[in-house]
Amino acid sequence: MTSVTACKDDKDDPTPPNPEPVAATYSISGTVYSNDATTALSGVTVELSGAKSASATSGNDGSYKFDLDTTTGSFTVKFSKEGYKSMSVPVTVTAITSGTINYSVNAAMAKGESTDPEPEKHYKTPTYSLSINITDADGKAIDAKDLKVAVKGGDVDITKNEASFELTNLKSGIYSIQASATGYDIASGKVLVNAVTEKVEGEGTFEVKTGATFTMKTASLTPAEATYNISGKITNADGKAVTSTITLSCSDESFTTQTVNAAEFSAEKIDPKLVDAGATFFLTVKASGYTTYSWSFKLNKIAAGQTWNEVINVVLSKVVVIPDPDPTPDPTPDPTPDDDTTTTVTKPSTETSTEALKPENNAAVEKQEDVKETVKFTKPDGTTEEKTVDATVTTVKANEKVELGTIEAKETSTESGTKEIVDEISFTAPAGKAAQIIIPKEDAAGQPVNQTLVVKRDADKETVINKEQKVENLVPETVTKEDLTDPETIVQVPTATVERIFTGEPSGTKFEGAPLTIESPVPTGVAATDNVELPMALLTSYDDGKTWEVAPADMGKATCKDGKMIVEVNHFSMFAPGFDMKIKKINSSTMKTEKKDTKTYSGKLFTKDSFDFTAEVEDGMIYTDENGATISYPGYTTDVMGQQLFSDLANAASTKEYLFKKLYDKIKSDNNKICPTSSAFAKVDKTFTVPVQRNTTIDYIQLTTNYIVKVYTIIVGDKEFSIGVKSVSSRTVNVVYKSEHGHGHGDDINAGGGIVDFE
Repeated sequence: MTSVTACKDDKDDPTPPNPEPVAATYSISGTVYSNDATTALSGVTVELSGAKSASATSGNDGSYKFDLDTTTGSFTVKFSKEGYKSMSVPVTVTAITSGTINYSVNAAMAKGESTDPEPEKHYKTPTYSLSINITDADGKAIDAKDLKVAVKGGDVDITKNEASFELTNLKSGIYSIQASATGYDIASGKVLVNAVTEKVEGEGTFEVKTGATFTMKTASLTPAEATYNISGKITNADGKAVTSTITLSCSDESFTTQTVNAAEFSAEKIDPKLVDAGATFFLTVKASGYTTYSWSFKLNKIAAGQTWNEVINVVLSKVVVIPDPDPTPDPTPDPTPDDDTTTTVTKPSTETSTEALKPENNAAVEKQEDVKETVKFTKPDGTTEEKTVDATVTTVKANEKVELGTIEAKETSTESGTKEIVDEISFTAPAGKAAQIIIPKEDAAGQPVNQTLVVKRDADKETVINKEQKVENLVPETVTKEDLTDPETIVQVPTATVERIFTGEPSGTKFEGAPLTIESPVPTGVAATDNVELPMALLTSYDDGKTWEVAPADMGKATCKDGKMIVEVNHFSMFAPGFDMKIKKINSSTMKTEKKDTKTYSGKLFTKDSFDFTAEVEDGMIYTDENGATISYPGYTTDVMGQQLFSDLANAASTKEYLFKKLYDKIKSDNNKICPTSSAFAKVDKTFTVPVQRNTTIDYIQLTTNYIVKVYTIIVGDKEFSIGVKSVSSRTVNVVYKSEHGHGHGDDINAGGGIVDFE
């Protein structure tokens, strides 16, 4: 039993501007246990082969480590010890840009003759094909000389003059179909060719087939209203039909949710009013032994007389059953692709000197003078100190605007492509009243400071805070890392999500009569046409960007509305527009399930020191409410979760999805890039090697599964929105014997009533 995880080393020190390139380094380490997966096993020979070769011996605590330096590639870690079965684990070390990454490979070795592991398994690569049939109302192939069937999707953009054909070697994805012919109304629609995640052993490829039939209606001088149909079939990777629980629901309450237990489904003549209103439909497919499939979609609006067919042929992937790698099993990897947004700051700062703010150099400035001024300095511990120092005061005329420069960046996203981002920095005096920019000439210690007004942006810190920061690096001093897994302990950890990280210099600079304003496009994901204000928090950090908290009210504010994100700052520090968040591990001691097996093994007599026990268990990671209870949403994609979780907000749907993605990113960074996909655990068979007392009779086997729940909360204005994440914390198998050891109790190997040779 093994577990393989990669843990990035989160460093507290910020990356300096334009750092010298530092080569990334890698290592593989772990702990070897005996087959109870709790007792460390020393003296195990651990051999590394592949891109680099090395050998080690596990210590008294079962640990070992290989330093790979800068070597990446494919490796195999082999464990061997006399009296135990040998085992090998493949590891792929992937290159990173910089930093240090360790791959953890633990092993639980079973007693037995030392044997070489089974050869590495090979898996076939899936290929996809799509067959299309165009028929009339009687189900006969359309026989028209000018029949045109256009297919677009993936790398395909073709037109066929055939009523029946097949396309092979396709990519998975959505394909648009449109059929037209003289004498018939146009028939169009979409076909989903969904990706298969199931692994099929063997060499080469295997074909995943899907198909769709489009019916063309005879043209009429008085065409009826448009017809909308939704249909599909459920199969496995072998092409065999799979009877499933199929649920079709809709965001519009006027649509009656349909649920069938079958291998195919059909919803005909969908009300055109739902399409006109832009309703979203949700399809969920569940089948025992297979991964649950969810899909959300909208129907394209078409003209009267035409037919739209939404064909969703789902190929389910079997749940892969593997032995328990660790007392804390890994959840199912998140199949939802990351929106790998990267930001490159091309102009990371803006500078304005007091010389540029003199009246003769800036028409908006009324006067500039040197005075004694009381300013507020922020200490490293977050406390503030007011001090009277020499300062330069620039007075801006009423209703005049001083342009202080721009910060420019390029944002590249898998969802929205590449776009230019410009943060415009300015200072505007209100109507009828002058305003002042006050720049100190000395710091809190009385030392001279550069009087250049500087605003910097740090995109590297933004990425770390939003997508890489782990909860154990944020725990307060009163909390230990062990508290995070202790079921009895309730732990709350403050965190945040940021959209920009700015630092204003020199420290102590303040703006009176009006704030310094930074105006930017709304963050990616927020609807530019959303005219409902999205209140953001102005956050500040006192430890150079590691942790964040809501800034004092006198520091400023941030908000989004009408396509703009506006940040207003009254005095300088490190600050960021974003959202205050928190992660809470609730008391999970009562969150466990117990199963007793009183039939399979009851009355059996042990003649060996251990046996393999197989049972169906819940596995993976699921969504819950903030109390750990099951939630029931029509789907669990980010757009559906956003609509459901933020239903109390009046903002646009895409804005709600943006907010949920902030929670989603925090969940993934806190759980090794894994995220739930539904609110129901997968059911899988798992095998446990259980140590027992030889020559005793069993009463029953008790399997206990313990869960842990973390609640992720984002604060929007004065409202809190929370989602729970529940995962398996540990499993234990307990053997209950009929009685204690001793003669005359009928439990030893010589007891009357016959001997059962169990295992």
